[in-house]
Amino acid sequence: MPPSSRARLNDAAELYEDFSGHNADSIEEHEIDWPREGLKVGKCDGILYSTTRDGELEHYIHRFKKPARPDFGVSHDGSQLLLIGGKFRFTDRGIVDD
Repeated sequence: MPPSSRARLNDAAELYEDFSGHNADSIEEHEIDWPREGLKVGKCDGILYSTTRDGELEHYIHRFKKPARPDFGVSHDGSQLLLIGGKFRFTDRGIVDD
């Protein structure tokens, strides 16, 4: 039996806390409108992102190893960027290639 929505939200809160060093003060459930149609643009070589971690604004660059790279796609209307597949996980250390 798959985990309940509450269990998945708790897992997400724990991952947030492990990564950020902050308490997950609130847990919100959001509907995500996943596009059913889109196009594959190519492979994603890496991601740049900023976040607050342990009270400090941090900037990260993750370059995927070639076998770990996900496909990079966009929704049919170009309004959503998509990472599809790949061999990586998001952990308390950030993005980690498998």
